[in-house]
Amino acid sequence: MIKSYLPSFVFLVLLCLSCNFNRSYVNEDGVKEEAMKVVDSFYYHIEYKEWEKTYRYLSKEFLIHSSELDLKKILERNYEEYGDYYARFIDEWSSLRTVSNGQEIVECVFLIKAQYKNGECIEKMGLLKEDGEYKVLSYFIQVRH
Repeated sequence: MIKSYLPSFVFLVLLCLSCNFNRSYVNEDGVKEEAMKVVDSFYYHIEYKEWEKTYRYLSKEFLIHSSELDLKKILERNYEEYGDYYARFIDEWSSLRTVSNGQEIVECVFLIKAQYKNGECIEKMGLLKEDGEYKVLSYFIQVRH
């Protein structure tokens, strides 16, 4: 009797061992709160026109596709057009945390209404957890009013 179930049991064990189990978590408040600390710090430096201090928040991936100088030019141009930054509101946000084979990948995206002296900008910031810290993966100024 046991011999008849043995091939099925062995197959099931091998199947389970070869499976790649993934777990995904969407829009976790804890992820949002942790990532918001980077957003807050980034905009703090924008408020005080400390462009160079924003560089510490850039991810390795960001720096592959762009440079610190590119970011500085964007921030300076935005300041020249819209004046002093003074407030922001999170319009939308989303997060995705994926755990696969013991590795965790966490991404978070914020759609931000940024208030400047001479108008409002819609800004999109993507963050990635890198070496245990959230870093800016992308930063776009989408629409200007």
